Amino acid sequence: MTAFMSLGGEVIRFFENRKLSPQHWLLVGLAAAFCILTALTVKIPDNSNIQVTSTVVSQSVYKTETYDELYKTQKSELNQKKDSSDSDSDLKQKKGSSDLDSDLKQHKGSSDLDSDLNKKSSDSYKNTFSDRISNEPHVSPIPQKYQIKLKHITQFNDMPTGCEIVSAKMMLDYYGKNLSYKDLMSKLSVSKMKSTKDGKVYADTPYRAFVGDPRQYSGYGCYPPVIIEMFDNFHFEDLYIEDTSDTTLDELSKEYLPRGIPVMVWATIGMGQSILTDTWYVADKDGKPTKAKYTWRANEHCLVLIGYDEKNFYFSDPLSYADVVQYEKNLAEKRYKEIGSYSLIIYED
Repeated sequence: MTAFMSLGGEVIRFFENRKLSPQHWLLVGLAAAFCILTALTVKIPDNSNIQVTSTVVSQSVYKTETYDELYKTQKSELNQKKDSSDSDSDLKQKKGSSDLDSDLKQHKGSSDLDSDLNKKSSDSYKNTFSDRISNEPHVSPIPQKYQIKLKHITQFNDMPTGCEIVSAKMMLDYYGKNLSYKDLMSKLSVSKMKSTKDGKVYADTPYRAFVGDPRQYSGYGCYPPVIIEMFDNFHFEDLYIEDTSDTTLDELSKEYLPRGIPVMVWATIGMGQSILTDTWYVADKDGKPTKAKYTWRANEHCLVLIGYDEKNFYFSDPLSYADVVQYEKNLAEKRYKEIGSYSLIIYED
């Protein structure tokens, strides 16, 4: 449309400095009018919606790839940190420096980054729970329904945004570790929002620290590596922790619940849809802002999977006054996957 109107204007400007008879000016005017009328009547396809959709999809894919890589990177950093302390302490004490290399090869092999997160917090190597039961038969027959009795705790008074901390406390209470919130907070990595002089807001990512303060309504949250690190800081002698992420709720429920092991899972509040909201610059290991950005997925929620039947999963939900809440299986699986399919278990030897 703009092109036709411009053409009409150009026609008039071309002849304005020329000496023409009134009849010629009439023809020029008609030509210009024709161009303008054509511009107003011709329908030009509007591709704006297609462009916007394409932009949104490409950004969504970019964010997903970025967060997946971020999780892997920071999970590896946690493992490497544990690896260095393990090599210098437990292995040398037990077997001597000459046996260090053979012991690492025997127990860790090529999968050392994943196995480090799943070993005993006292730093002695052992097979993970998944490894130990891999050659064992399932609880036979697998019950059509099952539910673990768990002491329910709400987050309303003490941890308004600390569903991860409350869920971890329920899991630890289940195994007789009656720790206070003060105890848990003393071992938890926390990254509070800060800002530069020019207004640039920055903090760590939820894969390395709890972003915000779980005791305040302005807090955000954290993911499995942070809870695993908190757990390891207690150095329990009789409890172990394992990252079971990327496993479906159906598999988790049938693998662990009949064995009396509750599962801490990340889904959404009330199994509603999550949305990308606040964005901040990512802080480096020294707490300084970098150029990288992180966008928080709001409505994220952590709860404890304790039961299942043919149609539903059952949870101990910190945001519910009811001891047990139930959600339809397909919906729960959808929201769990939407957040990232993050989960972990705590278990006894």
